[in-house]
Amino acid sequence: MIKKPAKLTLLFSLMAISYGHLNAQTAGPNAYKIAFEPANTRLMKIEADLTAASDIFEMSEYGADQFRGRWAEFVRDLRAYGANGTPLDVKDLGDAKWRIAVKPGEKVRLNYNVLLDHDKHKWAAGIDSVSFVRDWGVYASGRSYFITNGPRSGKASVTFDLPRGWNVTTPWPAEKGGRNSFTARDAADLTGSMIFAGTHKEFVIARDGFELVFAIGSEELFAEEERYRSLANGVMDYYIKLMGGVPNPPPSNPFSRSVVIVSPGEQTDGEVIGNNICIIVGSKNDPMSDLFARFIFAHEFFHLWNGKSIRPKTTEDEWFKEGFTNIYAMKALYRIGAISEAELFGVLDGLFYKRYSTDESYAKASMRDVAGGDEKHKHWGLIYGGGMFAGLCIDTEIRRASANERSLDDLMRSFYSRYSGSDRTYVTDDLKTAMSSLSKSDLNTFFGDHIYGAKPVPIDRCLNSVGLRAEIADGSLKVSRKPDASAAEERMIAGLLGK
Repeated sequence: MIKKPAKLTLLFSLMAISYGHLNAQTAGPNAYKIAFEPANTRLMKIEADLTAASDIFEMSEYGADQFRGRWAEFVRDLRAYGANGTPLDVKDLGDAKWRIAVKPGEKVRLNYNVLLDHDKHKWAAGIDSVSFVRDWGVYASGRSYFITNGPRSGKASVTFDLPRGWNVTTPWPAEKGGRNSFTARDAADLTGSMIFAGTHKEFVIARDGFELVFAIGSEELFAEEERYRSLANGVMDYYIKLMGGVPNPPPSNPFSRSVVIVSPGEQTDGEVIGNNICIIVGSKNDPMSDLFARFIFAHEFFHLWNGKSIRPKTTEDEWFKEGFTNIYAMKALYRIGAISEAELFGVLDGLFYKRYSTDESYAKASMRDVAGGDEKHKHWGLIYGGGMFAGLCIDTEIRRASANERSLDDLMRSFYSRYSGSDRTYVTDDLKTAMSSLSKSDLNTFFGDHIYGAKPVPIDRCLNSVGLRAEIADGSLKVSRKPDASAAEERMIAGLLGK
């Protein structure tokens, strides 16, 4: 942002700045101007005024590994200018990195375009992790279009030049007095962001200084606005009560605002990038697709607590981060009436058990050993399903040992109290110690067999132990209530399922 000068002579010198030329008097933070043209919304035009921290400029290190140039595959016409508009040499280093002939502390202006053709390619994590263009607007993850000068680049002003009738939703706080202008904290805040620019609807749900900002894309979803409001309010209130507060990230990643972008598409999918959520609602308009969309929202939203506020030290504990998040997404939806008990039991089988039992590493590798990098996506069943079933089994053990006085809920609250708001992280032994304490039993064998080891989680036996009727037959997990469950078992079932 250029600050208003106090002296008239300085004002005249600043007025000399023009497109493609950077005056040495430029002050303020780094600044990006992003423009969309109505005639070609697939072309994002970017002008960046940066103070160089080094001569290396780069895009996000995450994603786009299928291309030789990674994210640079979609960058066009990159040019750099120094003071007074002097062109600077730009050397492509590959891997979405460039060396520009500039010294630390010097000003540099970048002009470049990004071709938003990402949805014409296949992505391992889905198009919701990249960008897509629709008649009603443009979705883009920050990693797909920002060129930064590394993590030390500091604050950045981001201003959008939009077609008439468009608005933009971002996770960054708005700048005072600036139309469609925002301030990002640093390079990580830029590349870990999501935006939607278009004719979408936006609404905000706020609690205790935390904002959840919804962007609803396309008119066909506008009619669902109140349903999304109700769902978000109910799930948020459940998570806050469960954990004891709103998301409380570490000092190294502060945030108080997250966006949830909801758009229709061919297939239901969802993704978290940074502290933000993208949900694609499948066009099939069938009950299972709709249920899956609700589950994705509840799952990804809980990651603001379990994943962003409570953080594992390594990827070896993705089974806890993803599996236990599935448990609480299920419980949240059931508690607020967003899914029925029959639907819940159906999801346990159709979405989780089938993918768990057919994972190529089922009974061959531990869920801790297949969670790094792309392995996590290849072993969705083992980590998301196996982790969920491990958590449910441990919950039944704790509830039975304590006459339903203690549960995994106590674990989540204690970890939130211990780890949130700090840079402390947990390891597997921290989980085992806390769970053993709650169950008043030694969980070494369980962890040895099912967490460190490759033995399948005996989910049917665990669910049967609290009064449910669970049977594994013909590759399916069939769950129902026992008609003769005792009052104590009914209380455990209610707690296990979220009531």
